[in-house]
Amino acid sequence: ALALVLLVPPDFVSRLQVLNNLSNIIEPEMRALDGDRDSPGNRGNILGEGDPDAQGGEERRGELYVMSPERWGSAMEDGQGQGGQMENQYMVMVVSTPRQPVYLADEYFNLLDPVRGFYSDPAYELNQLTRSQFLESWVNPDPAPQRNRIPVWVDVFSTIPDKVASYEPFQLEPAVFDSTWYPISYSYRSRSLISNLSLSGSFPRVFPLSDVEKQELSGYLEINLNPEREAQYRDFLNSIIDEDDDYMTRIEKILRNYSSFQYELGFTDNVSIQAISAFLFENRTGDCTEFSNSAAILGRMAGIPSRVVTGYLVSRGLQNPNHIRALEELKERYPPLAEEPLSDLYLVTTAHRHSWTQFYLPVYGWVDFEATTFAIPPAGNMDPNNLNVVIPDIRERTVVERTIDIPWGLMLRLAAATALFSLTAVYLIRWWRIGALALVSGRASEAGYKARYRLLLIRLRARGYEIKRPDATPAEYAEAHPELDEFGRLYGDLVYGPADRRDSAEGSEKLAGEYRKILSVRRGPLVFLRELFSLGDLRYL
Repeated sequence: ALALVLLVPPDFVSRLQVLNNLSNIIEPEMRALDGDRDSPGNRGNILGEGDPDAQGGEERRGELYVMSPERWGSAMEDGQGQGGQMENQYMVMVVSTPRQPVYLADEYFNLLDPVRGFYSDPAYELNQLTRSQFLESWVNPDPAPQRNRIPVWVDVFSTIPDKVASYEPFQLEPAVFDSTWYPISYSYRSRSLISNLSLSGSFPRVFPLSDVEKQELSGYLEINLNPEREAQYRDFLNSIIDEDDDYMTRIEKILRNYSSFQYELGFTDNVSIQAISAFLFENRTGDCTEFSNSAAILGRMAGIPSRVVTGYLVSRGLQNPNHIRALEELKERYPPLAEEPLSDLYLVTTAHRHSWTQFYLPVYGWVDFEATTFAIPPAGNMDPNNLNVVIPDIRERTVVERTIDIPWGLMLRLAAATALFSLTAVYLIRWWRIGALALVSGRASEAGYKARYRLLLIRLRARGYEIKRPDATPAEYAEAHPELDEFGRLYGDLVYGPADRRDSAEGSEKLAGEYRKILSVRRGPLVFLRELFSLGDLRYL
């Protein structure tokens, strides 16, 4: 720190290298893809302006737009129009999978509060999984043995950092971050054991919960409503199911109960008990959030372990012509999609944000159930999937060539200062250790004898003696140097001999005399300098 303060010039950090000055970016650019799709830079909307063949007799569904990537993030956050109405649906990810529909989960809501409704436990393993970063592929260490599950691979090319995966996740590969094609900066692959029941829509025959299952899943059966509200829900439940209904009949009746409810596409964050109760008992109109949360509450009251899951619904039925056209555009602009078959690709937008219910079925495990399937379908302006589709204008990012003046002189001064500081520190430690050995060597004790021997080896090293092997005893080292025989013999008697000799002042004096005798040979200036500055004896310290 001292070297930096003294040697770094005050103007070293005088200029900032600015890559993107976000405060000066122009207003969001959103450009319609009109005209001939094969004309460079002028690609048309798939519906075709005034082209009945292109429209195929369908009601026109919004437009297809591209937006400059520089303002993509802020546009996603500010994507609400006047009156809180969404104006556009923005691409969130592109999914490649051979099976559909696929429910890609990002959060599991397993706890029920009497006021705020279902909420998630951050410590729950599946919730941690979507936000964890892996250095190698994660594999489910304990997959549950569940019937009627099929392995499904899902490739995700995403604009958001959080991962999504279907239940039950079996394998998650590390997410790759690459900003070359921003905002599609994240890609990863997952493999899940998806329940075939959720894909087929069938209602199998199952046995009731065992006592062990009731114990293990007790948290998913908790109600936690105030008595008045719980009584209201129980009265509603008793009006649609019978006491002697079996397990699956209860689930089926709960779901078919929604046949008189109006489904509006969208996603509401308000999952409070008050909001869900108003949906169930009063207006009977809502989006997937109200359907999934109310179904989970009724399921728990019916003795069925239940939870709410949020994420994205990947379905061919949600892909309108603008989504297909957008996928064609992205395949041309985004190289990772070039080899993917269009039939396996799905454009997932903010309109596909979804919430659904998972019921636990004995033997089959947790299964996704879609309560909205039984409701009155949305129509006209109730469907946000008909909004304008907005995708990023993908362009490969290039690195702007910049000339940076490298302060070679400063770097050399810092290197020299670092080397000098390190060398000085080594010498200070060496001289301090030699001084400590000299201080201890005058004692008539085992520590004093060993310190005397190490001092001898240090000074002999300056006279050209070789380094003693760590496993060689003083007597063995003296075999190559006869002048050390007597010192080695005295050292062995004092250190390894009878205990009553170890504290002998006479023995210590004899060892010191032999030490002085060995070193009494006159030394020249070169030997003196070696003793002072040689680092070849560091092993003895």
